[in-house]
Amino acid sequence: MERITTLDTVRDVVDFLTRSGWKASKSTVYGHWKRDGKLRAMKNGRFAVDAVLEYARSYLSRIDGAPEGTLAEEKLRAEIERIKADAQTRGLRLRQLQGELIPKSDVEFMLSERAVALVAYFGSIARTGAARVIKIVNGDPQKEKDLIAWWLAMNKKAFDNYARAMMEEEEE
Repeated sequence: MERITTLDTVRDVVDFLTRSGWKASKSTVYGHWKRDGKLRAMKNGRFAVDAVLEYARSYLSRIDGAPEGTLAEEKLRAEIERIKADAQTRGLRLRQLQGELIPKSDVEFMLSERAVALVAYFGSIARTGAARVIKIVNGDPQKEKDLIAWWLAMNKKAFDNYARAMMEEEEE
């Protein structure tokens, strides 16, 4: 069976497109060819099948209603994506209203408040507990300031390591 590569007339184009599953009327195709320049003939006046199919994908609809490579298909895909995104947003809002989700900024604020309180607590322990530690180990009370400085340095290092780990997680 020989493959058709050209069509002679607009009527042949309409018949070919209809057999191929495209909605095509003689007046529409003729107007697209003569008036709008959407369908172009070759120099010999005939129509290349590949050009006809490209024209159909760009400007016509399928008989069964399914878009195929047309602007309508792109619009349909965009609309589907918009609907999906809208559904996700509504789902997230619902979960937030139900108390399942809270804004990231609220969590970060609560964590920073707790970290500040923890730092203050450890600092207080270092300052008030140094004398007790010296007593427990039968140490020299003159070293209390050194012990406090060491303890505060240890606390600072611990919190720096804690903060660094959180920063690394955010960068990933």
